[in-house]
Amino acid sequence: TLSSSTIFNGILSILVTTVAILSIPFICSEIFTDPSLKTPLYIAFAMIIPQTFSRIYASALNGIKKIWQSSLVQEALSIWIVGICLLILWNFEIRITIDKVAVLYAIGRLIVLFTVVLIWKRSVIYKTKKEIVLKPMLKMAFPLVLIAAVSIITSSMDQLMLGWLKGSREVGIYSIAS
Repeated sequence: TLSSSTIFNGILSILVTTVAILSIPFICSEIFTDPSLKTPLYIAFAMIIPQTFSRIYASALNGIKKIWQSSLVQEALSIWIVGICLLILWNFEIRITIDKVAVLYAIGRLIVLFTVVLIWKRSVIYKTKKEIVLKPMLKMAFPLVLIAAVSIITSSMDQLMLGWLKGSREVGIYSIAS
């Protein structure tokens, strides 16, 4: 149910965010050797929580056959918000920095969360019992979590290794080139 997913994934995202935020000094000093990445990483890791809730509600929208609304909030809306804000900054000749982009990303993620919750509330006209059913959800989700974790690690390994060996500038150039 939506309640089970919200509670379980909410708690999990808070734990992951906490661990990630506590590891930022290590990541900046040992992996990327660039202390200027602290602020963007704090912002990016803090946005794990609203992104988690956005994905839950977007998946729920899929479940009630609101496919284009789900795709909008999962794939397009945040990118469009950040892109439009970057164009506004560029148009007013405001210097674009990584910190400003991180703030725009956070604003985009929060707007997406509010949008998907609003779409959900307008789409669901019936009320269901709020019951917590974790065991079947965990049984089905555990293998998928392992596969997703391995996939994320393997797809990011090249950038992590380059960041460890060279630095954040080279990782940025490599990411754009690849």
